[in-house]
Amino acid sequence: MKTADKTANAANAENAANAVNAANSANAVPAANAGNTGNTGNTGNTGNTDDVIAILTNAPDQTLARQMGAALVNLKLAACVNILGACESVYRWQGAVQTAREFPLMVKTTRARYAEIEAVIIRMHPYGVPEIIVLDIRHGLPAYLDWVRSETAVSLVA
Repeated sequence: MKTADKTANAANAENAANAVNAANSANAVPAANAGNTGNTGNTGNTGNTDDVIAILTNAPDQTLARQMGAALVNLKLAACVNILGACESVYRWQGAVQTAREFPLMVKTTRARYAEIEAVIIRMHPYGVPEIIVLDIRHGLPAYLDWVRSETAVSLVA
């Protein structure tokens, strides 16, 4: 790893930690309501803070995708972050159809950690409006879901 990359990684880790502190201080999004779209037809979503969720976001390059994934796992905000292969996104932005090569990230965590993760993504991401979508996990291997909960549990001991 080049010295410039190490410096960038350290700066991104510091930015991520600062974002977590800001989210904790401001309580940016109440955990029980994080990801709630107001869709009352979704009766399976109880909004419990220990509910396991997946968060989908994208990075414009693999380096940033790796940095965001490492920051989220190192901060115990995510149990696992899958960095998927490059894809091409087609979207409308500021009135024009755009395309971009992006790297999707699938973040496995709990609803209680959403506000902190959102803050980290916003802090680290170069886009003014990054994609951050919560996907409710309705079913899964119980042992895996328990592992996600234990890896992202909020520590009561400082």
